[in-house]
Amino acid sequence: MTIYTAKTTFDAYIYTDAHCHLHLPSLRSQLEKITSDNPQFCLVSASTGAGDWPLLENVQQEMRRHFPQSRFFICLGYHPQEAAKFRTDSDSLERALEQLERAVRSSKNSLAAVGEIGLDKCLIGKFPAEQREQVKSLQTKLLKAQLEIAQRYGKPAVLHCVRAHGALQDTLRHFPALPISLLHGFYGSPDLLRSYLKHGLYISLSASLLLRDSAAPDWPDKKLHWQVLADLLPLERLLLESDSCQNYDGSPTPPRTTAQTAAVLAELYRCSTETILEQAWSNLQNWLL
Repeated sequence: MTIYTAKTTFDAYIYTDAHCHLHLPSLRSQLEKITSDNPQFCLVSASTGAGDWPLLENVQQEMRRHFPQSRFFICLGYHPQEAAKFRTDSDSLERALEQLERAVRSSKNSLAAVGEIGLDKCLIGKFPAEQREQVKSLQTKLLKAQLEIAQRYGKPAVLHCVRAHGALQDTLRHFPALPISLLHGFYGSPDLLRSYLKHGLYISLSASLLLRDSAAPDWPDKKLHWQVLADLLPLERLLLESDSCQNYDGSPTPPRTTAQTAAVLAELYRCSTETILEQAWSNLQNWLL
């Protein structure tokens, strides 16, 4: 494996992003900026629903055509936000899962993972009280079915979780043959991180969250929380993500946010930025190849 070790600029390093959504129109327009400085990159772009799949495949073909020396992986799946769409038609859920299995089977060689998939209690809370139990049940059913597909075809999962971590971990215990997967955008307690590490997951930290906190006036206080997480999370399990190169409020950020994140993490890990960038590249290769 080649590691770029020049010490003068981030552009000398392979740019990695373990979780983004580059098929979105607002981000496709940034592709040239993201890749122009250095066409050496390894990106993983995930879907939220079936409508994204052809867009992702088109972007993948475009990236492979223009940057054959780099890697652009895609993930296909149903985000937990999709679960509510199946409330009034139970057969539609089965059809959606059949569609996903066909897509995974036909795209197996070009597919990085099934995702993003998971559980999201905040989304459930947006429904009237009398509908929440149904939506919760559908989220769980959708997650389990997608994990079954991932395990069957030997693909890892890209996991999304908001305020449902106990339920997610209970579900993961039923899939012991699932390849090493990724929990994206982690921002929780030290105890929660410890519990996820026992599942053998890679953990990606969100550029939008970390850069927001590091730029805040109370960063010295916020830094204490991030420092504890860095002390617990081995570098060998760390991945960097932009989650669509967006700020926490959804506004766009400049390209290469994960390189900026690496600089903040270097302080927390008490190492050089170059070490973070090199490790992120190595970890992403180990996960996907």
